[in-house]
Amino acid sequence: MRVVLCDDHQMFVEALGAVLTARGWTVCELAFTAADAEAAIRFHRPDVGLMDLRFLDGDGLGVIKSLADLAPETRLVLVTGSTDTASIRAAIDAGV
Repeated sequence: MRVVLCDDHQMFVEALGAVLTARGWTVCELAFTAADAEAAIRFHRPDVGLMDLRFLDGDGLGVIKSLADLAPETRLVLVTGSTDTASIRAAIDAGV
């Protein structure tokens, strides 16, 4: 399984990447900004893109919406600490 991990919490992403790699997954790239997340998923076209809703440089929801058209073969999985149900619902509606 090929995956791109996208979250602005570097320690979390690096730890998750190490765990997934140890379990046989291919971690294509770690992205810490919304811009890098979109670019990494567009470039690598992974099986899975793990996405946060909030980044320091922008909104993960915008990335999720754009990737639905740009990389439809990539399954996006939402991982977030947000309790904003409207944002979570919008992400689900966008295809995560």
